[in-house]
Amino acid sequence: MKQEQVRTWRTVLLGMGAVVLFGFLAWLIANSRQPSTPAKPEVPMVSAPAIPQPVPPPPRSTALPPRIEEPSATPAPPAVTATNAADFYRKAFALYDALTEEEKKVLGDWKAEVDTDQVAQLCQKVAPIVDLMLDAASQTNCDWGLGPTTSDGFVTALLPNLKRCRDLARTATWSAAHCRAEDAAAAASDVLATLQVGHNVAQQSALLGFLVEIAIQGLADDFIARNAARFVGAESDRLIKALNDARYEENFYRAIEQEANLSLSKEAMSGSTGAGDSEMRRQVSEFEHEFASVLTQPEAEYQAWLVRLQAAQDTNPLLKELWSGMEMMMNKARTVVVQHAMLSAGLTALQSGRDGLATYPDPSTGQPFQYQETADGFQLQSAYQLQGQPVTMTFRRQSGGGN
Repeated sequence: MKQEQVRTWRTVLLGMGAVVLFGFLAWLIANSRQPSTPAKPEVPMVSAPAIPQPVPPPPRSTALPPRIEEPSATPAPPAVTATNAADFYRKAFALYDALTEEEKKVLGDWKAEVDTDQVAQLCQKVAPIVDLMLDAASQTNCDWGLGPTTSDGFVTALLPNLKRCRDLARTATWSAAHCRAEDAAAAASDVLATLQVGHNVAQQSALLGFLVEIAIQGLADDFIARNAARFVGAESDRLIKALNDARYEENFYRAIEQEANLSLSKEAMSGSTGAGDSEMRRQVSEFEHEFASVLTQPEAEYQAWLVRLQAAQDTNPLLKELWSGMEMMMNKARTVVVQHAMLSAGLTALQSGRDGLATYPDPSTGQPFQYQETADGFQLQSAYQLQGQPVTMTFRRQSGGGN
């Protein structure tokens, strides 16, 4: 296997399990969605080939393009604006908090039918929230002001931000579906703002933030797949570029490093019951730091490191706990990568025909996704399986309708 092909999946293999140490995993799993694969009871995982690195994406932008203002007759003094995306998000949080519980419930499901009058009223309230998200997405810096990642920081600052960012993502997706029904360019901007809040929440939030990014990306993926025919030309290109943003992998590495540092934080060490517990925490941190460097090593070196890790689990229960939720979390992250490639392939095929599938192959095989015509479009299927079922998406050649 090529060294760059295993890079992403080794990152998933260790990075995803570490979040089990914090006790927040159950909360996230209960709220996350996998939109493109039907819900099935847990069954043994059907093995799939190791997923290689997706086709290198085109040059990317780290933010949405700024809005273009109409020139005025006389030059206006330079505006003093915030450069921290988190400042805009906090203002959006306040506006969202002012909504009624019924309004929040409606915003939570963009696929549900809503009365026309209610849509008009809610769109007025949602507009300033989404505008702030667009402003945040145009910034190159997002500092949540958490300082060094600590266990106290998770409870007092991090966890509320994660939930609120998911609320904002659902709000922008609802806006794209209902308020931008006749404006594909604006709908695409709302989707890009959704993806951007996922990127931003993962930047300073260790593994838990990255898991929330996975959930937010799943929400955006679902909307794009169900509305792919709306996006043509420049709008399709904007979405494909975002779906292939390398920051998804970069956030893996940042999360691993933060997790390793947190294992040796003063709070973690002060909670140790003795020298033995402290030593186990040090060993956990050591393996997490080693993982970042072993990713670039040849396969033989990686396998040797994996054997040493598994042997260490026999005497270190914290390392065993690290791997206890591995398969499920690994599959979630793998599915996102497959979905991004599948969406890119589907959007391309809608515009240039079936031959366009080769541009974005199935990461699990390196070959084009399996293609099947439907009554009003086509279905793509990956060789990669989740809960015993292949990951699939349906694309319609006319806008409207669900998967």
